[in-house]
Amino acid sequence: MPGGSTGSYFTAAKLKTAIANGSIQVARVDQAVGRILYEMDRFGLLSGKSKHTITAENTTADEGIVLRTALDSATLLKNTGNALPLSKNSLSSLAVIGPGAGQALATNSGGEAAGGLISQQTSALTMLRKETKGTGLTYAVADDLTGVPVPASALSHSGDAGLVRTTTGTTTTQVDPELNFTSSNGAALPAGGTYTWTGTLTVPTAGSYWLNTQSLGAVTSLSIDGTVRSSTRARYGILHSTDGNAPTATTDGIANNRVKVTLSAGQHALALVATADASGRPVQVRLNWVTPEQQTANHDAAVAAAKKAATAVVFARNTGSGDLATPLPDDQDQLISDIAAVNRNIVVVLQSGQPISMPWLPKVNAVLEAWYGGDQAGVAQAELLLGNANPSGRLPFTWPASLDQEVAHSASHPERSSAGVDSKTTYSEGLNIGYRYFDATNETPLYPFGYGLSYTSFG
Repeated sequence: MPGGSTGSYFTAAKLKTAIANGSIQVARVDQAVGRILYEMDRFGLLSGKSKHTITAENTTADEGIVLRTALDSATLLKNTGNALPLSKNSLSSLAVIGPGAGQALATNSGGEAAGGLISQQTSALTMLRKETKGTGLTYAVADDLTGVPVPASALSHSGDAGLVRTTTGTTTTQVDPELNFTSSNGAALPAGGTYTWTGTLTVPTAGSYWLNTQSLGAVTSLSIDGTVRSSTRARYGILHSTDGNAPTATTDGIANNRVKVTLSAGQHALALVATADASGRPVQVRLNWVTPEQQTANHDAAVAAAKKAATAVVFARNTGSGDLATPLPDDQDQLISDIAAVNRNIVVVLQSGQPISMPWLPKVNAVLEAWYGGDQAGVAQAELLLGNANPSGRLPFTWPASLDQEVAHSASHPERSSAGVDSKTTYSEGLNIGYRYFDATNETPLYPFGYGLSYTSFG
């Protein structure tokens, strides 16, 4: 069927079973599929002749609202010694660290949720550079989300250099020294095709490699040693910031799907398939990586930049569904701790959607919870850091000091856990939910519901 969900409530196997036992009639399925095919044919999606004129949308008013929302919601959790807003001295010797500074992380969601428009995003780093005119400011990515193309020296087939490319529907093949076909390098492939690359990936040293499959105008599937490691979905040639599984797109605006794979030194079978989507746009596809050595170098460069600066602003993120028992992804906790060992004046700009563990909290001077501010997130973060706006957000939830303070994780309330007692979960707290439970049990959270500092002082 064209379309449909892969969720547990509907699968092809369940549909076949329903047809076999007579609970669903084939005629009803034909009718449903016919409606879908009718609309696809109506808009030219079956013939490949789909075309429509896109007119520019006036988003000026929307951008203002998004910016105001990002500014008003930002919550200042800690500000020892008035570390924020950044002083003239801080701006004259400032290390800005993290991919969330160099690129705006608009949202932590994707799929059916709004993913943001890359063309309307400005990073906090760009805004800070405008303020400082680049003087005294250094930037270190620490965790490179984009990576670099896997070099020709690591790609081969049957003992010869390069990967073999096959185009579906043709009998010819060709050899590509690298897998790097994008608009930015003028090598995007023709629209509508399905392209397969096969060969060998030679890994110089054993370790954990970030392998990034990046595409636009196509869906992709990457296999290493016969196992599918990552795949992307179609987005009809229009980039959303959370296409792929990375926190945002590549630095040159391509959907970014990254996976960390532990590989032994030596040769590994590689296969990558790029199948054009229905957009009719050129197929862009690239295979990037970040080697273990480069990961270490990026980390060390960030620590070195912080050591030389008067102030370090670290942008940290938790784009998943982690909680107080889960460390920040990609070793960010370790990065902040290592920076704290060489610089005593640290500001953390945090992007999360729920309370998280902050083992480094005593070691930093300020924490600004910026949430996910949409397309204007980077602009808002810079305005708040510079003091052009006052953080006035207040916590919409209680932030526990530890996970066991929450009734659902309390050892004294097994009936409330997800496993429950005798496989039955009982909401034993009754009306004492959220902050009411903390009051009823005399628990002291890390930050109470409604907490939030500001740059204003009161006498």
